[in-house]
Amino acid sequence: MSRNSGSGSELVFAYAKTNCDPDPEFRPAVVCAGDAGINALATVRSLGRRGVPVHVVALQSGPQIASASRYCVSFTPARDLASLHEALRALPQGALLYVDNDPMLKALAPHAGELAQRFAVVDSLAEASRLTDKTYQMRLAQKAGIAVPRSWLPQTWEELAA
Repeated sequence: MSRNSGSGSELVFAYAKTNCDPDPEFRPAVVCAGDAGINALATVRSLGRRGVPVHVVALQSGPQIASASRYCVSFTPARDLASLHEALRALPQGALLYVDNDPMLKALAPHAGELAQRFAVVDSLAEASRLTDKTYQMRLAQKAGIAVPRSWLPQTWEELAA
């Protein structure tokens, strides 16, 4: 399998070099994969099977499972979370942007406006603090009438000991 790494300028055209069969009518997608990349791998496979050309941006420190998928047409390594925004800025504009984990959402939140102008952002980066706040999500689900497991969220050591 042939994949591109690095500049990202080949993103839209790289899919012609792979053994998958992306549909040139689909807008390409960029998937940010963190840690093990298991969630990102599922996203890459799902999009790739539907013919969407997928570019992966993964942390160099991770195993980069998603970038090894046959549906990944190219990939860009990011040194760390602090350089993630820089890695995305080097990619062509217009792709769908998926972020598969909380730390990356939080790292990209300060750049939400700029990234929304460059990409079709799937998850609102500006709402990263709320999207990653499990207590907020639980309360919102309860308010909407969705059954959620009872949870106890101690705020102090005394509450924990009680």
